[in-house]
Amino acid sequence: MSKGTRKWLAIVGMTVLGFAVLLSKLPVSTVEAQAPERISQQTYPYSFTFLPSAGTLIFPIPNLGQSAHTVAFPGSSAIPYCVLFLQGSNDNSRWVTLDSLSYDTINSIIFTSASGQFQYFRLIYNPSADTNCSSPTAVTANYVGYQFPQPILPAAVNFQIITVANPQRMLQIDASPLIVNGLSCYNPNAAIIYVNVYDSAGTATAPTLPCTAPCPILTYALPASASAPIPVNNLRLNNGLWLSAVTAFGGSTPASSALTCNAQVNLHGPYF
Repeated sequence: MSKGTRKWLAIVGMTVLGFAVLLSKLPVSTVEAQAPERISQQTYPYSFTFLPSAGTLIFPIPNLGQSAHTVAFPGSSAIPYCVLFLQGSNDNSRWVTLDSLSYDTINSIIFTSASGQFQYFRLIYNPSADTNCSSPTAVTANYVGYQFPQPILPAAVNFQIITVANPQRMLQIDASPLIVNGLSCYNPNAAIIYVNVYDSAGTATAPTLPCTAPCPILTYALPASASAPIPVNNLRLNNGLWLSAVTAFGGSTPASSALTCNAQVNLHGPYF
């Protein structure tokens, strides 16, 4: 090995050693592993307080990368047909209803996940401009978006209980789909009673006896002094769930003693 080569190697070695010494003096950053249950979620809360209106009210929601959403909205028997929709869009023009809350809804909090499907979000109150939806009392809708949602089981059902003889609204959702997961009724009468199931858009088109539009989409004979499930099997309705109880198939005489009916209803979307 020549003298020049040895000198070059010595310089390279000293340079490498110098870098090693310099690096050893720098602070070392350590990162501790974090258990999944300790990861905090970034949340984006928004509140909208407004007077329920006979017209449509729209509340834009900033898109900050949230991939899951909750909305809390109070119910009121004073304006029972009014709804609040959570919607998403990619062009700010055509909207998809992700979830809906009705004043009939017992559980007034919804959860839905829309991870990256939409660029725009909004809440829309009274989308059909129902004139029955106005009220002098202000209400507040509370929205929270979640950037990193933890897994949540889809407990997306609402439970309704009513007594029914003449046509009776069980759940009104104002022209937004719902799925009836289960329905059962108790018949206290000493004779068979026929339960009619309707898909009705509300008071303007409420079912009547005898049948005018809308007519029942399902009629079920309920035994005397007994309760029984009505086989709806995830029945999809586009307007609202109404029931009536009559003494004969296709008849117009309501049951002398009202039936008690229970429904399990899913209001969750998305509905395309």
